[in-house]
Amino acid sequence: WWLLLPLLASAYGFSQTSAKTKDGFFLGFPSYWNIVAFYLYVLRLPAAVSLALLILVALLTFIPSRYLYPSHGGPFSRLTILLGSIWTVLLLMILWRWADEPRTLIMISLGFPLYYMFISWALTLWLWRTKRRAVIS
Repeated sequence: WWLLLPLLASAYGFSQTSAKTKDGFFLGFPSYWNIVAFYLYVLRLPAAVSLALLILVALLTFIPSRYLYPSHGGPFSRLTILLGSIWTVLLLMILWRWADEPRTLIMISLGFPLYYMFISWALTLWLWRTKRRAVIS
């Protein structure tokens, strides 16, 4: 039943007309479920931890925070595209060396998704504070 969470969250996300903002962001966690599934598979986390992560990411779909949309310009787009390219090479190396259980490469590759989430959340907080100050002023 818990596999319905990504399905329902994705259906909601894709049905939103405001899923992409005019200033170049995704609104709510974008449907990056393939990335979530990849890391759940390669990290082989305990079932309870995997379920908690699925629930967290599904909930993030409904929270109107902004996430980088690198192909539409905006802040950090060049850096994000560069890091995303390096990350893609790392993923290919992981797949190429899969029989060797490349745990170190897997852990290094987590840097890009963590960067993406951190920068997205930091920008969201900054935008929320900026708007809040503008309303108070």
